Amino acid sequence: MASPRRLRMHKGTIVLVACCIGLLLIVPIVWLLLPLTMLQTAEQAQAEVTSQVDEVVATIDPEDVRSDEQTATEMPCPTDEGVRAVQLRRVLVVDDTFDVGGWPQELRDRFRSSDGWHVTVHTLGGSVVISLRGSDLALVTVTADETDDGSELTMTAWSSCTAN
Repeated sequence: MASPRRLRMHKGTIVLVACCIGLLLIVPIVWLLLPLTMLQTAEQAQAEVTSQVDEVVATIDPEDVRSDEQTATEMPCPTDEGVRAVQLRRVLVVDDTFDVGGWPQELRDRFRSSDGWHVTVHTLGGSVVISLRGSDLALVTVTADETDDGSELTMTAWSSCTAN
């Protein structure tokens, strides 16, 4: 028969082993369930939105572009206090020969739903508004307006929150 002291040591060992096994199981499960909220720098955020807008601009023949102006603005992040987001605004003026009416279909062909994109087109006053949303929640909004010189395409994209 085992002594009471040995039984206590044996129970202590069992409890210790059970706790270690529990931690080995719980830590990876919790890590997988927590959202990845790694904040990026403002430079990374601007690069992110610039590449998104560049993908849209790549659908336009460069010969059709008369002017191209881009501005990036840092602003307070709507979801987290004390951090910033980047809004990119890019304005292109394209020739009269550019088919603004057919361009949304080109965008739908390029940004397919099978690749995780959702493209919506609607008319607001005299403007055509195109929204492109990616599976990673990337959002680019394009407003096309007729001008005397051709069509003005205003593209706006917002980054995720940055670490400042």
